[in-house]
Amino acid sequence: MTRTDIETEILRIFRDGFEIDQPKPDDHLRDKHQFDSIDAIELLVAIEKFLGSELTQAEKKQAMDIRTLRQIFDYVEALAKKRQLLRKVNMHRRVVITAASAITPIGHDRQDIVHSLANGKSASNPCVMTNC
Repeated sequence: MTRTDIETEILRIFRDGFEIDQPKPDDHLRDKHQFDSIDAIELLVAIEKFLGSELTQAEKKQAMDIRTLRQIFDYVEALAKKRQLLRKVNMHRRVVITAASAITPIGHDRQDIVHSLANGKSASNPCVMTNC
C-alpha cells in the first residue's frame, strides 16, 4: 500500500462512515466536523480493518493526540510501515536470469533432451490400472 492508498481509504471512511465529505487535511476534526470520542473509536476499528490487524494498546494510545486528517494519514502510514505493508510508488524490480536449464528424466540440458527425443526415449510411462 502507498501513502495515496492510505489517504484514499481514510477519505472514503470519512465520507461513508461519518458523512464528512471532502475534509481538508488540516481541519481540526472536533471543531470543524464535530468528531467526538465515539467517532474516534469507530475510526480506529475501520483502520484495523484496513490494515488487517488489531491495534495494540500503545498504538491506540498514540491516536489520542490526533486532531487533524493529516495526522491520521501520518498515523496510519506509520502503522503500515511497522507492519511492513507500505511500499514506495515507482518501485523498480529487476530480475536477472543467469541460466536456463531443465531437469528431466531424459536429460538435463538441451543437447541431451533433443538426443533422447530423437532416439524415441520418453519421459512418461504408460498408465497401468490396478484393482484396489
